[in-house]
Amino acid sequence: MDAYLAVADLDGVNLAGADLDRATLLGTKLKNADLSGAYLHKAEADGCEAEVVNLSGAPRMPLRPTPTRLSEAQLSGAKVADSRGEVRGPVLVDNQLLAGRQLEEWFAAMGALELRVVE
Repeated sequence: MDAYLAVADLDGVNLAGADLDRATLLGTKLKNADLSGAYLHKAEADGCEAEVVNLSGAPRMPLRPTPTRLSEAQLSGAKVADSRGEVRGPVLVDNQLLAGRQLEEWFAAMGALELRVVE
């Protein structure tokens, strides 16, 4: 079953490694949340407040951390300033699928200068 967490207040919550596949996170408050290694495939997170979120890779593999997976997640209007870590796209922003350098540039333009996109 898909998680329905629209407009939930999850500020500071530890969601590290959580399976949020196809989760509804519309307007959710995620400030200072730990989403490291979370699986957010096709999550709907439009308009969420996700400033200072930890999207670092989870230490699932001994030599290489796993990036947070945002494949086909919807992030239109999401606030992601000061978020950090590594993510894997592509991500849907304003009906446009962004990946690689384009996605990294979008995160930077949104104030997430320490967020890296890995292929």
